[in-house]
Amino acid sequence: MDTAEKCLRLVEAVDHPSLVMLYNYFHQQQAGGNLMATLERCHHRVAAVHVADVPGRHEPETREISFVNLNRHLHQMGFDGTLVFEVKLRRTSPKAVRAIHRFSPTGSLAGRVGEPWTA
Repeated sequence: MDTAEKCLRLVEAVDHPSLVMLYNYFHQQQAGGNLMATLERCHHRVAAVHVADVPGRHEPETREISFVNLNRHLHQMGFDGTLVFEVKLRRTSPKAVRAIHRFSPTGSLAGRVGEPWTA
């Protein structure tokens, strides 16, 4: 699937509780952007979110995606799935890890959303 909308149509057509979506910020941004709107449409089927910035698949807040706004939106929609930070480090390791921790509610590299994220 090359867009979240196509994936959502398939998941809803199958309509089985074991079939869920993985929403990938990096790929959706490259496939047309509009991340907040696509999250709004499909969040009820999303079980995991892959986090990486565009271009280059780097850690949060290194290029064009506003993770603070996206993550606030995720929380407001009640998302309680898994976050996966799938990144190629752009900064030195300690700076990159701090950037990831800013956007992870658990302080780990993959965690559950349980509280609003702030910058």
